[in-house]
Amino acid sequence: LDSDVSDGLARLGVFVAPFTREAAATIAGVGLPTLMQLVQSSLLRRDPLDDTFSLHPLLREFAADRLDDRHALEERYARHYLAELLRRADDLDGARQIEARDELVEDLEHLRAALAWAVTRLDDEELFGLVAVASRFYFLHSWVESITDFGRLVDASRAAPLVARTAHLLLRAFWMLGRTSFEPSDDLEEGFRTLVEDAEVLGELPLRVAREGFGILEAERSNYRESVDWLEL
Repeated sequence: LDSDVSDGLARLGVFVAPFTREAAATIAGVGLPTLMQLVQSSLLRRDPLDDTFSLHPLLREFAADRLDDRHALEERYARHYLAELLRRADDLDGARQIEARDELVEDLEHLRAALAWAVTRLDDEELFGLVAVASRFYFLHSWVESITDFGRLVDASRAAPLVARTAHLLLRAFWMLGRTSFEPSDDLEEGFRTLVEDAEVLGELPLRVAREGFGILEAERSNYRESVDWLEL
């Protein structure tokens, strides 16, 4: 490969899943001529059904390791897909919520990678809004995947800066809330009590979500008076 095509291949290593040519141009600065050269060299696969491109995982890892500006490109990649999430924030609450959900599902693997980047790098104010919008998307998409993905984000957030404490607490709250539908209530009680205690220090949305989850938990155990106490804030 000549140097321009080789550099383009390295930059495409930032994509963790199939990507569009628009995304390749916007994020990696790789145009259609370079994409087609890589396809013809059997280094890049083109899906004729949806006109997306993808790298074999081993080739992607090799390509990404050759990047000199990997951290800067990873930030550009993450912020691109996070912006797509935030752009649909109003739609996820409105008449277009199903269309908005389906559009985000098409880029779900990219969105997962972007959120994982966000929880270890963004400050509290920026991350807090992202977590709230992401929770609305997952509520519409899949509660099972919500538990899995928010659980991973909670684990990742443990290494994050203290400045993002409120957002990380909100992650825990949504993760625990989702688990109420699938796990024995007695196993969750201690986790909810700890969560509420931590949330009471910060208040606002994390505390509301934590109390909502505890209220649902108590209702499932037929403790209706206690459920009402938790749900009334």
